[in-house]
Amino acid sequence: MSFDGIWICDTDSDHWPGTTKPNPLLSLSLQKKYQLPGSGAQRELAYAKELLASFTASAAKVVFSWGRMNREQECALTPLVSHLPEIVSHHPELENLCQQQPLNYQSPELEQFHAIGQWVQLSAPDTQGLALPDDKLSGGTALIKSQSLCPFQAYGRYRMALSADEDFYEGVNPLDRGNLVHQALELFWQDTKNSHQLANLLAHPGLLQQKVEQAVSNALLLWKQTSWLQPEKLYQLEQQRAERILLNWLIEQESKRSEFEISALEQKQTLNLGGLTIRLQADRIDQLATGDHLIIDYKTGLKTIAATEGERPEEPQLPLYALSNPDQTKAVAFAVLRHDRISFSGLAQEGLSLFNESGVGSVDSPPDWPQQLATWHGHLLQLAQAIMAGEAKVDPINEQVCDYCDLQSLCRKQEKL
Repeated sequence: MSFDGIWICDTDSDHWPGTTKPNPLLSLSLQKKYQLPGSGAQRELAYAKELLASFTASAAKVVFSWGRMNREQECALTPLVSHLPEIVSHHPELENLCQQQPLNYQSPELEQFHAIGQWVQLSAPDTQGLALPDDKLSGGTALIKSQSLCPFQAYGRYRMALSADEDFYEGVNPLDRGNLVHQALELFWQDTKNSHQLANLLAHPGLLQQKVEQAVSNALLLWKQTSWLQPEKLYQLEQQRAERILLNWLIEQESKRSEFEISALEQKQTLNLGGLTIRLQADRIDQLATGDHLIIDYKTGLKTIAATEGERPEEPQLPLYALSNPDQTKAVAFAVLRHDRISFSGLAQEGLSLFNESGVGSVDSPPDWPQQLATWHGHLLQLAQAIMAGEAKVDPINEQVCDYCDLQSLCRKQEKL
């Protein structure tokens, strides 16, 4: 296949040649014998040379480029193309850029740029997509969260429906593991409807153990429909793990709660923000002795209530749930359920007690609860309006957002100088 011109990015020494990643399920000697991908350094070197030579022969104009920095790590051009002549722009803007960040080629043949100048263009930053034609856009709370984390990510995923193929995960996917815990808790509270029934179970440890085992077993039956594990023993290990987490949570946190009644589990509702209709589904809503509501969001990752703060919150779900029923909602909280940590982190209206014992859970009280709701509303309204307007700037709130994003090949943030 031939082209008028080719531009190959990421030709740094970290990618050319590639790293060796032999398949752990196959014999290494057989992989090397048949030169399978990732089997050895010599194979990767030969493959890289062959591929680069193929690129060079496929067009009369071929450019190799690389990013000088990957976060705080400096990158170097691969030695496999270091013999090629340097290309420096005669375009004023690109010349200035090259003077600030000189390319590491060895030849001063500046005239080479004229040969490709007609098909290389500098474009203004493209940060604006199309405005949303109506209020119907799938995504729910995940849409608002994605817009907060990075506008480009939200536009790509929810407006353009872009996604990468799901990577094969060796072992149990953390997301699937979290779903098992969520499902088991929902089934447990469907049967145990208030703090009085829980107290009765806590007074009879054998009965509590039986209820937890039953909830996890039933959740596992549903979980098996979407999660495939081999060997079968892994299902038993995951069941035991989930049972320990639920028991620890009930004994260490729920047993010390003030009086409550389960008001709703996985309740579906909608919220309109700036003309955008958002679908909500709260994990759990408790009605307290005062008649007020506490909304609980289960997390199997490490989260605190601080993740709901700021104009671009990392976790906007709880504020969204609170705004869906602001008259009754007087407290929100993350319930962190992990094998290595059980914790309760929330916000509650001043004077509202969520626990009978001091030192249990981490619950802050803002000085003015209505003002807290108003602040959340203002921040989330701005995000909803940005979605409606089609804002799509590549602007992650932190580096971790990019680590878990599957659109890096499109935004190319890591390749920016």
